[in-house]
Amino acid sequence: MVIEWLRFWVQEGHREQFIQNDERIWTQALAKYDGFLGKDVWISHESLTEVITVVHWETEAAWDSITPEELVPVEARFQQAMGEGTYALQESRKYIQRKSSRR
Repeated sequence: MVIEWLRFWVQEGHREQFIQNDERIWTQALAKYDGFLGKDVWISHESLTEVITVVHWETEAAWDSITPEELVPVEARFQQAMGEGTYALQESRKYIQRKSSRR
């Protein structure tokens, strides 16, 4: 499994709006692609302005098969729903899940 790890700054007071719009716009858009396994959203206990999204992909090839051009209209809808200046992607990482001990 491949993990897409994204850290966002979200303007204080907009975190719940961000999470709801992310589910409605981004998660639904990504779910249409083969290899999308699911998504987790983590919120910071210490910061009201941090949101982490963790997207699970079956393979790196599945994730990489999505072109940047396909994502442009999705991001445009998300920006329109959120409002300008209410969030910013601060960090993006790619991980390979080597082991899981979940029950």
